[in-house]
Amino acid sequence: MGTLLLSLLLTQHGLQPQLRLAEVHVDAGPMLQQDAHQVLARRRAAFRACYTAAVYKDPSLSGRARLEVQIPAHGRAESVEVERPEAWPQALEDCLERVVMQTRFAVPEGASGVSRVRFDLHVWLEEGPPEPRTQ
Repeated sequence: MGTLLLSLLLTQHGLQPQLRLAEVHVDAGPMLQQDAHQVLARRRAAFRACYTAAVYKDPSLSGRARLEVQIPAHGRAESVEVERPEAWPQALEDCLERVVMQTRFAVPEGASGVSRVRFDLHVWLEEGPPEPRTQ
């Protein structure tokens, strides 16, 4: 079932999957923290789609995942480690990893070395109508 359809079904029941990107840090390497945050923020919808698919099967899913990504100078993730609550299904972890592995990160031109980026994703299911979109 597609993510849009899942979102509509949850909305019909007054439930809205929520996701917040937090604590983005570049612990090592040439990547700039603001660049890492901007790239990850643009992938928020893809991360939310992972959560939406999982929460449809188990509405009790909520919490925080911490992801740590190794990114060489070419900008594609080399590895992803996910620290998550035990109750979360493996499929959710796999989906989050896939999103990161498909992401192209902004690494300064001519940079060398591997950047280590870590960030948190907070997810929860909220009751009520969807919030209006702002431009």
